[in-house]
Amino acid sequence: MSRRTIAALAALTVAWAAGIAGSAPSGAATAPVAAATSSASTGSIAAGESHTCALLPIGTVRCWGLSSSGQIGNGTTSGFARKPQKVPSVSGTIAIAAGEAHTCALAQTGSVKCWGANYGGQLGNGTFRDAPRAVNVVGLSTVIAISAGGGHTCALLRAGNVKCWGADNSGVLGNGTTTNKSKPASVSGLSGVAAISTGNQDTCALLKNGTVKCWGYNGDGELGTGIRNGPQSCDSGDVSTACSTTPITVPGLGGVAAIDVGKNSTCALLRSGTVKCWGNNDNGELGNGTTTASLTPVTVKGISTVTALSSGGVNGNYTCALLRSGTIKCWGYNGDGELGTATTTSSLTPVSVAGLGGATSITTGGRHACAETKHAIAKCWGENVYGQLGNGTTKSSTTPTVVVGL
Repeated sequence: MSRRTIAALAALTVAWAAGIAGSAPSGAATAPVAAATSSASTGSIAAGESHTCALLPIGTVRCWGLSSSGQIGNGTTSGFARKPQKVPSVSGTIAIAAGEAHTCALAQTGSVKCWGANYGGQLGNGTFRDAPRAVNVVGLSTVIAISAGGGHTCALLRAGNVKCWGADNSGVLGNGTTTNKSKPASVSGLSGVAAISTGNQDTCALLKNGTVKCWGYNGDGELGTGIRNGPQSCDSGDVSTACSTTPITVPGLGGVAAIDVGKNSTCALLRSGTVKCWGNNDNGELGNGTTTASLTPVTVKGISTVTALSSGGVNGNYTCALLRSGTIKCWGYNGDGELGTATTTSSLTPVSVAGLGGATSITTGGRHACAETKHAIAKCWGENVYGQLGNGTTKSSTTPTVVVGL
C-alpha cells in the first residue's frame, strides 16, 4: 500500500466521520479505516491490558507499561516502563493493535509483526514462545487491518476475507475447531468484510453491507443471537452450544459503521451516530441505564453523534465513545478512574471525560484509556500501576494526563 493510498484513505476517513450523523452515501457500509485497525483503538494509540503503544507519523512504534511477556517490544520480559520505549526493527507501520499481553504492527507492505505473549500462538510466527522483540507473522502479505484479542489475533486481507491465529479454546479463531494455531488460518465462510474486532474470547466482523457476524464464546450472550448458552466454555475441544466456532449473523442489526468487542460485551456504531451494545452488563457496560445483561443489541442512552468507539479492551468492563464535537463519553466500571470523570464512581449511562476537548481518537485497555487530541497530544487516564499512562509515574489518575516523550 503506497503512502499516497494511505493518505487518500485517511482523508476519506475524516470526511466520512465528519458526516456520520448526517446522511451516509448510498450503499456505504465500510467502517472508518482507523476503526478497523484494532479491537480497542481508533487511531494511532492502542491500549492493552496493562501496556500502551503509539504509532508515530514516521512509521515507528513506541510502547510503555508492563513488560512481563515482552509486550512493550524493547527486548525485556520483566518490570515495566513509565515512559514510551522504541520498538526496534519495526518501521513503515500504518496501524497497531494491542492485546492482553501482546502487540502487533501492520506495515504499509501488507505484512505484520507481533511481539509479547505467545502461549496460544498469538504472535503467528509458527511457535508458542514469547518474543520480547518483534517477529514476523508467517504467510501474510495483503493485510489491510489487524486486531489483537486476549490470546488471539486476526487480520483482514485486501480480498475481504479474514485470517486468525492463537488460542482457540472457545472457537474464537472461527475455523470450525477449538485447536490453537501458531500460524494464520482462514475464518470459515467469511467474505466481504469491512472491519474486524477481537475481544477476550470473541471475534466479530463488520461486513460491507453493514451487517455483523460474530464467533467464539457466548456464555454472556456476547454473540448477540438472542440466546445465552452455557455454562460450558468450549475448553479443551468440548464444543457445545455455549460458543460458535464459525461466524453467525447478529440478527436485526444493520447500518453498522464500526464495531468493537470488549471483555464480555460488544458494541456497534451505527451510521446514524448512535451506539448499540449487547452481552454482559454487570457494571453497566451496555450504557442503557441498567445492569441487566442483554442477549440482543440495546441502544446506549444519551449519545447520538458518535464517530468512534472502544469497548474496554480484552479485560475492561467499560466503553468509551468519541463524539463529533471532539469530546469523549464513557460508561461502565470506574473503580480505577477509567471513565475519566475525576471520580471512581461507575456509571450506567455515558458521562463526559473531564477536561478533554478536541479529541480525535479513543482507545481503551484493561483499566486505562487514552485519547489523541487535534494538537497531536496523547493523553491517558485510569490505572497506572505499571506506568501504562506513560506520564513518568505509577500514580493512577481519574482525569487525562499527558503522555511524555511522544
